[in-house]
Amino acid sequence: VKPLSLEGRNRRGGNPVKIIYHHTAMHDHKTFQDIVDEFLITKGWSTGYHSVIMPDGKVEPFCRWDRVGNHAKGNHNRTLGVSFHGNFHTLANDQFSNADGAFGAKEPSEEQINAGARQIALWAKLYELDIELDVMPHKDVLPGHTVCPGSNFPHDILKKKIAYYY
Repeated sequence: VKPLSLEGRNRRGGNPVKIIYHHTAMHDHKTFQDIVDEFLITKGWSTGYHSVIMPDGKVEPFCRWDRVGNHAKGNHNRTLGVSFHGNFHTLANDQFSNADGAFGAKEPSEEQINAGARQIALWAKLYELDIELDVMPHKDVLPGHTVCPGSNFPHDILKKKIAYYY
């Protein structure tokens, strides 16, 4: 999204050392443009995730891979961020919960998991990252500050798919 706007700025300090996966925490019927607008217009940031995986499995590039994304506070410089579009947090006592399905599907689609796993495996290969140690959910990067990618996210299935594609 707007690659020329980052020309000469927001360069990463080196190759990524981690891949962080997220959920957008938005209704899964929102468009990719809605996600972009949330970051660039509503929040006023210059970047967002490096890619977003839509419910149908389409990979939407957002931020240039050689640039600093805006996806995990304090951990932007040497990371890549991929987000699965939707809200997969289903704990009923949380104000942002999707326990009742008000934000769409309660877990990522099979197409999303496959596409996200392929994206992560590609990045891990390109940047020689360990898929067991260097790929993590946002909640593990900022413990206690976020539940992202949600309480109902199938971490084990994603990890198995990443290993398969890797």
